[in-house]
Amino acid sequence: MVDGLADPYARFVGPDELAAFQQESSGTYVGIGAMLHPDGRVLFPILTGPAEAAGLRPGDRIEAVDGRNTAAMNSAELVSLLRGPRGSSVVLEILHHDGRHERATIRRRPVPAGTVGDSRWLDREAGIAHLHLRSFAESTARELDQALQTLEAAAPL
Repeated sequence: MVDGLADPYARFVGPDELAAFQQESSGTYVGIGAMLHPDGRVLFPILTGPAEAAGLRPGDRIEAVDGRNTAAMNSAELVSLLRGPRGSSVVLEILHHDGRHERATIRRRPVPAGTVGDSRWLDREAGIAHLHLRSFAESTARELDQALQTLEAAAPL
C-alpha cells in the first residue's frame, strides 16, 4: 500500500514503532538518556542522564548491548534494547569517537527528553539570545518557557 504512493518519504509505522514514538514525544521515557543517530552513534546524551554520567559523548558508537552486536540493527531495534524497566541495567560496548573501546553498565531510569539545550545571551543590550532546540516533544513548550524565564532573570530587558 505504501509503495503505491510513489512517495520516497512515506513509510508504514507499525504498532511497536508508534508506541516508541509516542513515549519519546511525551517528554520523558525510561532508558539510558541518549539521543541516537539511526546508525547507532550518540547525537548527544541528555543532560544529567545516565548516559552522560557513564561518559557517553556525541560521536560515540554503541557497538553492542548486553552482548548483542548492533551493527545490523536499525534505530528502533537499538532503542528497544536501551529502554527497559526502571532500575534495570544494560551493558554497553562503546567505541568512543577518539577510538577508545569501553564497556559501561548503565542503570535505566526516567529521563526527561531535554528538548531545549543551550540557552544564553548573545547580546543582552540588543535583547538577542540563543536557544538550542534539540528536538520537539510535549514538554518543549514548558522547557522553552523555563529557559526564557532563566534568561530574563539573568538579564532583564
